[in-house]
Amino acid sequence: MTVKNRYRVVIIGGGVIGTATAFYLAKSGIRNVAVLEKDYLSSGSTGRCGGGIRQQWSERMNVRLAMRSVDHFKRFESEV
Repeated sequence: MTVKNRYRVVIIGGGVIGTATAFYLAKSGIRNVAVLEKDYLSSGSTGRCGGGIRQQWSERMNVRLAMRSVDHFKRFESEV
């Protein structure tokens, strides 16, 4: 097999972690990134999860982290 392209970073998996990693690498200035996904983005467990964004944890640190993330979620659409 001949490799036609060279990438600085190759990410295996196009779920929430893989795409977020690619996003933040690009945001930091690394442009030569490849995301490899066997199907389409978020087609694996990410697309089937029942998760959500919430603040109903009993641990103070988890509540604080959730509250800090609200501004990030509000800005995210304008960043992508």
